[in-house]
Amino acid sequence: MAQFFSLNKTITLLRQYPVELIWTILFAIGLLFLPEYYYDTRLSIWLLCPIYFAIIYRIHQSTYFKRYYYLSALLPLIGTAFLFSLDITAQDVLESSYYYSATLMAFILLLANNWDKNNLYFIQQSLKTFIHFALGYIASGLITTIVLLILFSIDTLILKNTIREFIYFRSAFVTLSLALPFFFLILENKSSTSTNQNNFLSIIVKYIFFPSLIAYTLVLYLYM
Repeated sequence: MAQFFSLNKTITLLRQYPVELIWTILFAIGLLFLPEYYYDTRLSIWLLCPIYFAIIYRIHQSTYFKRYYYLSALLPLIGTAFLFSLDITAQDVLESSYYYSATLMAFILLLANNWDKNNLYFIQQSLKTFIHFALGYIASGLITTIVLLILFSIDTLILKNTIREFIYFRSAFVTLSLALPFFFLILENKSSTSTNQNNFLSIIVKYIFFPSLIAYTLVLYLYM
C-alpha cells in the first residue's frame, strides 16, 4: 500500500521544495477554516498565491538568486500584510487589470527556465515546463472532480442532501490549490529521469486512482 501513495517520495519532494510546499499547505489550511462570511473580502489573499508560487519557485531554480530562496518565504507574508493594510477585497483584486497583468507576468516567469543564450535550449526547457504545468492542471482538475463526486456520494447516500453548495465550492478550491502545485513539482522533479507520459500516468495511478478507489469503497461500506 505504501508504494501506491509514494509517501517517501512525497516527503522527499517536501524536502526539495520546502518553501513552495509549506506555503501551499498553510494557505490551503487557512482556506479550509476561513469563515464563509469572510470569503467575499479575505479571499483576495488566496488570489495572489499563484504569483507567490511562481516567484518563489523561479528563485529556487535560479543559479544566481537561489541564495535568497529561504528569504523568499517572506514574500507571502508581505503580500498578505499589504492586502490587510489597504483592506483590499477579492472583488477589488478581480476587477483590477494590474492583477491579471501580474498573473501573466508570473506565468511567463514560471516558464522562463534559467535564461540561456542558446535560444533553442531555452525554448525546449520552457516548453517542457509548460507541458508539466498543463499536465499538472489536468491531474489537479481530475482529482478535484473526484473529490466533489465523493462528497456528492456522501451527501446523497449518507447525509441525505444536507451539504450546502458552499461546502462544494470550498472543497474544490482547497483541493485545486493543493493539487496543482504538488503535481507540477512532481512532474518538474521527475523530468530528468523519465518521460512526461510515464510521469503523468504515475501521478494518475498513485495519487488519484488508488486513493479514490479506497475512498469510494469506504463510502459504500458506510452506506451498507
